[in-house]
Amino acid sequence: MNKQIKPQSETIADVAMQSFIVSLCTTEVELFKERENWKQEDQLTAYFQSTPQKAAFGRLMTKAALVTECYNIKEICDKLNLTRQSVHRMVNECLDADWIKVCNRRCNSGEKDKYIANQELVRSTEGYARYLLAKLIETKALENENLLYQLNRLGYL
Repeated sequence: MNKQIKPQSETIADVAMQSFIVSLCTTEVELFKERENWKQEDQLTAYFQSTPQKAAFGRLMTKAALVTECYNIKEICDKLNLTRQSVHRMVNECLDADWIKVCNRRCNSGEKDKYIANQELVRSTEGYARYLLAKLIETKALENENLLYQLNRLGYL
C-alpha cells in the first residue's frame, strides 16, 4: 500500500510569525546602521550608545526617573547583571557629566546613595522612544507583533 505523505501546510500563525521575524530583522538592521550616526549627535547619545551595558544603564535610570524608583549600585548590579566595578564607573561618569543625580542621600540608617536620571537623559530617551515607535511602524514590526498577540489570545500560538 502506497501511503502519501501530505505536505504540512502553513497556518496563519506560521505566516504571522514569519512576517514578524522578517519585520523584526529589518528593524534591527536599521537600528544597527543608524546607531553609528547617533553617536555623532552629542556626548550623551555617544556615551549611552557606546555599549549595550551603558544603553541598559541609561534605560534603567530613565525608568527610575519616570516611576520615581531610585537604585543604588548594588540594585543596579542586580537589575543589569553587571559587576560592581562597571556600575560604579558608569555611575561616576554619569554623575560627572550631570546625566544622573543622587535622589536619596545616605541617611542615619546607613542606606546607600540611590540614583536617577536627570531631565536631559529622560528627554533623550523619549526621543529614542519616539524614533523607535516610528521605525516599528515603518517596518510593520508593531503591526505583526499585534497580530501575533491577537492570535495568541485566541489560542492559535
